[in-house]
Amino acid sequence: MIRHLVALSLALFALPAVAGIEDADLPPDTAWYFHVDFEAMRSTSVGQKLYGWLDNEVFDDVRKETGFNPNQELDSISAFSDTAGVATMIVQGDVSQDTRDKILAALQAGGDLSTGKASGFEYYEVQNVDLDDAEIGIQSDTLFMSFDRRSAIVVSSTLDGMERGLEARPRKSNGKALLVLAADKSLMQAGVDTMALGDGAASWNSGLLREARQVAFVLADTNGDADIQVRVTADDPRTTNSLAAVVRGLIGLQALSGDVDPNVSTLLSSLDISADSAGLTLALRVSPDVLTDIIND
Repeated sequence: MIRHLVALSLALFALPAVAGIEDADLPPDTAWYFHVDFEAMRSTSVGQKLYGWLDNEVFDDVRKETGFNPNQELDSISAFSDTAGVATMIVQGDVSQDTRDKILAALQAGGDLSTGKASGFEYYEVQNVDLDDAEIGIQSDTLFMSFDRRSAIVVSSTLDGMERGLEARPRKSNGKALLVLAADKSLMQAGVDTMALGDGAASWNSGLLREARQVAFVLADTNGDADIQVRVTADDPRTTNSLAAVVRGLIGLQALSGDVDPNVSTLLSSLDISADSAGLTLALRVSPDVLTDIIND
């Protein structure tokens, strides 16, 4: 069960409660985050299109293999990692006692299960857990999990990471907050501090992208259209102008190509690019049908 929950969250990233997340919801040393709001998806026209695709392509297998029903028990998945690489995942929803029992049984069968208490929260620690076959990108052989946060399951590879996920509000510090893009009806949000990736910005292959400092993304429903925004910040204003020129050039090359998919052409023609001294913003609005057609292709 836990393998499927973690694998599901990572699969969605490769693609967060209803109002989405804000920068105040994240610890100050956050390196990356993502948030997928399934409750909002089920209640908006754009979201329903995306949710239908997820239900057919992902959730159906989850139901068959685990008995866990995302339609009834899953409201959102949030995950974040600190600069030390400690990742924490929060599965929010009305998770039934039967599902919780199945999760604990799966953990006990897959490793050495023990219980503990920290900061007033009860938790489960699983050592020697075998996640090699799950291919979910977790290197640790120890997992910490708690059901003590109301209507949520919190999972992390360290006790400190789990405690962070259990806190109503993250610990404050003087560190610079990671950029978060928000919207009234946000469906997906993600962001990353490029300096925290691998050896820092130098781990990015593109010389131009190495100058980017933070990248944030939001997908929202705006009057029935899919509203997508991406914000890229940089230290040098010349970098943002160069990034804007590169993006415009790539779009121009696509437009000259004779085999561009009509949906992709619609998406590119709707893209608005603007640059200022602090960064670059990409924004577009398309119909949910165009968006889901592109995903299906």
